[in-house]
Amino acid sequence: MNPEQWPRLEELFHRAAELQEAERAAFLDAECAGPEMRAEVESLLAHDASPGAGFQDALALEAEATAAENSEWLIGRHIGPYRVTGIIGEGGMGAVYSAIRDDDHYHKEVAIKLVRHGLESSKLLERFRAERQILATLEHPYVARMLDGGATADGFPYLVMERIKGLPITRYAQERRLSIETRLRLFLQVCEAVQYAHANLIVHRDIKTANISVTADGVPKLLDFGIARLLTPDRLQSGEQATSTLLLTPDYASPEQVRGQVVTTATDIYSLGAVLYELLTGHSPHRLAGRSSAEALSSICTEEPEVPSKAAESSIASARQLAGDLDNIVLMALRKEPERRYRSVEQFCEDIQRHLAGRPVIARADTLAYRAARFAGRNRWAIAAVTAVMVTLASSVVVSRRAAERAERRFAQVRHLAETVLFGIYESIEPLAGSTPSRQIIVKNALEYLRSLSAEAASDASLLNELAEAYRKVGDVQSNEYGGNLGDARGAMESYHNGVALARSAVAAQPGNASFQATLGTLLWSLSRRQFDSSEMDAARRSGEEAIRLLERSTARDSSDATALEALGQAYLFLGAFSGKAGTLPASIPASFSTTATRWERPGRRSSGRSKFARPSCATFPTRPPTGVG
Repeated sequence: MNPEQWPRLEELFHRAAELQEAERAAFLDAECAGPEMRAEVESLLAHDASPGAGFQDALALEAEATAAENSEWLIGRHIGPYRVTGIIGEGGMGAVYSAIRDDDHYHKEVAIKLVRHGLESSKLLERFRAERQILATLEHPYVARMLDGGATADGFPYLVMERIKGLPITRYAQERRLSIETRLRLFLQVCEAVQYAHANLIVHRDIKTANISVTADGVPKLLDFGIARLLTPDRLQSGEQATSTLLLTPDYASPEQVRGQVVTTATDIYSLGAVLYELLTGHSPHRLAGRSSAEALSSICTEEPEVPSKAAESSIASARQLAGDLDNIVLMALRKEPERRYRSVEQFCEDIQRHLAGRPVIARADTLAYRAARFAGRNRWAIAAVTAVMVTLASSVVVSRRAAERAERRFAQVRHLAETVLFGIYESIEPLAGSTPSRQIIVKNALEYLRSLSAEAASDASLLNELAEAYRKVGDVQSNEYGGNLGDARGAMESYHNGVALARSAVAAQPGNASFQATLGTLLWSLSRRQFDSSEMDAARRSGEEAIRLLERSTARDSSDATALEALGQAYLFLGAFSGKAGTLPASIPASFSTTATRWERPGRRSSGRSKFARPSCATFPTRPPTGVG
């Protein structure tokens, strides 16, 4: 048959293959133009029905049978200045011969491609000239270069290319037992060649392992642009079919090629994905062996390839090496929908480079956990060092935290003990006869507790205030006028001074806290009384006047503080007597406190021993604070 009739033959074959046996005869009678066409269709149907056969195989056999007797006719002959020395390879449409330029200029081994004798047609010759023109525009280290071109004596075009002595990329990788990383880097060079072609608006359309030859030096060469197509705007806009199922290799063909649809650069991306799949696993992504042509073509369009990590031969890669990023990268290139593949070969390459560098790839969901895992893998030594430091720090923090918790528990226990010993046990034994030595021991131990707590309370305003109040109570136990005491006036003075110092620190930390002001005011009033007893008159007046200012301020904010109100009433009485003035109790002090207020003897009228005092009526209080007070 004339090769120009093959597209029609293919169409009739596919339509007939979909019919039942009983319907085929009527269909062939109506559609076949002549007995020769019908015989060819029936022959193909019979071959397709045999196990392990397919339409593509039958077509190849048909082409080979057509030109078998003429495959070696050029050996020993000259094509221009080149002498043909042998056959490198043959396809359905053309043949590639080895040749030597042996004219008077120079000698060089080359490869010559031309249409196979006996298969010449206008379309094939047009396609051949297009390939020659495409190769003339390509200059890239990973693309087989065209050296020359011309026409035979019969007028048929030929092209002369550099002679590539190498192996198909998969065989090269297998024989040299290349690692996965080395295979990926070799594949990136192939992608560079395809990207270059795309930049020149050329789609290869037949990228397969047989068309990628790797030299002994490890340099890949992209071959055979025989069915390449220029991506001219007029062709894309017109919707012209870019291919036919006759012009493809099923194991590497994209769904759009199988359907005969318009192809774009996404078609080459799919074929590159199929090459990478085979390079990493040892298998084609499409398992077509044993299927009929219809089943094979349908599977390309509908069946998803097996995940590479599951399909890999153990001699090439383990599942662990491919699982994750590489699985997703390969499968993204092999997506059925062109728009869901990588947008360009460049993006495809960038994702492989990201994987090699241990960075996140776009072929999978970009989650925080995934990014963290990739960062950890990329910086494993730094992460290990940081982790060691963090573990050490964490251990230190845990130890410190536990120590702090133990110290805090001890601190609380000491506070509780001091409170219990001083103000529980002491009060219970105070009325007992002969308890003075016991009470002295209690006070001594209580002071030791307070000194210990004070050293650790520098940043705790509440604790400072609590300790100041405790010192006031200790001072009262050491020496006061209202009940049993130890008669330790000097000790009481020291306790009051310590309490005042702590209370001032608490007020400084929280100036607006009325409770803290009341504590400081009460302590100053107690200190004023001790200073008076010690004849420190000026100091007693200053302490008393400051006490009144603080107590007035605090009771104005909180009138429920009985201790502060009682201290304020006593301070008024004391300073009124001290200045020689008398009056009534201020309205801010409840009358009930008049029974506990103490009028001190005026200076100079004291008798020997302890001060004399009585319980005055409200009428004896000054009407206002003494001059300079408040």
